Amino acid sequence: LYFSMTVILPEGPLKQRQEEENQARAKADAEAKAKAEAEAKAKAKAEAEAKAKAEAEAKAKAEREALFARAGVVPAPTYTPE
Repeated sequence: LYFSMTVILPEGPLKQRQEEENQARAKADAEAKAKAEAEAKAKAKAEAEAKAKAEAEAKAKAEREALFARAGVVPAPTYTPE
């Protein structure tokens, strides 16, 4: 034996429930969008910092090689951390 029952909500509570669900969904969407934007901004900042660091290292290397070339030492010696 199978028995099923449905409850039909009156217009007022149904509309209120739908509005609450829509507000909750909108809030969750806004939070997800804000989180995604923050992550994208952090990623862009990290990439910009890495690019600036690489450019600074390349510029320093070029200046160092030019300095050694002026001194007559070609190619410039390579420094090792050891």
